[in-house]
Amino acid sequence: MYLQFEVDCDHGAFFWLSLDEAVLTRAEGVIVSAPPSTFLRAGDALHLAAAAEHKCGLIYSHDRHLLAAASLFGIEARDVIPA
Repeated sequence: MYLQFEVDCDHGAFFWLSLDEAVLTRAEGVIVSAPPSTFLRAGDALHLAAAAEHKCGLIYSHDRHLLAAASLFGIEARDVIPA
């Protein structure tokens, strides 16, 4: 199983983004300023902040909370399993 993951990484199936100070600052800023009704998990905030800081304008997921929070980071979100 692990070997397949390494092969996938070597062939570019995954693109790793750094979690630097800019990403952490972006996540914190959105968490602090988000409307109280926003359901924003820390992991989602880090994923979305990393995407935003690395100029990824589009993210794909089937997680309804991540999809709903994407616009707070200026990111378009698309469901991988459309209704």
